[in-house]
Amino acid sequence: ALLRDVAVKTLRPELALPRLSRALHEEGAITGSLEHPNIVPVHALRVDPHGRPLMVMKRIEGVAWGALVADPEHPAWARLLP
Repeated sequence: ALLRDVAVKTLRPELALPRLSRALHEEGAITGSLEHPNIVPVHALRVDPHGRPLMVMKRIEGVAWGALVADPEHPAWARLLP
């Protein structure tokens, strides 16, 4: 409705276990209550039609942390390290 680019975090169907669903819901509730420049804002915490939790967050452009960890020569390191 607000025409924002967002990121949606949810569980893959094979990981939609009650324990992990609760953990994602708690993560959204805690993160959504925080305000700090280094914390991604949470816009909404919902449940999808299959009963899995989903967290709607501000979309941040960049390189996935996993890509950086896997590649010590990744060009993005030049911006991050002095």
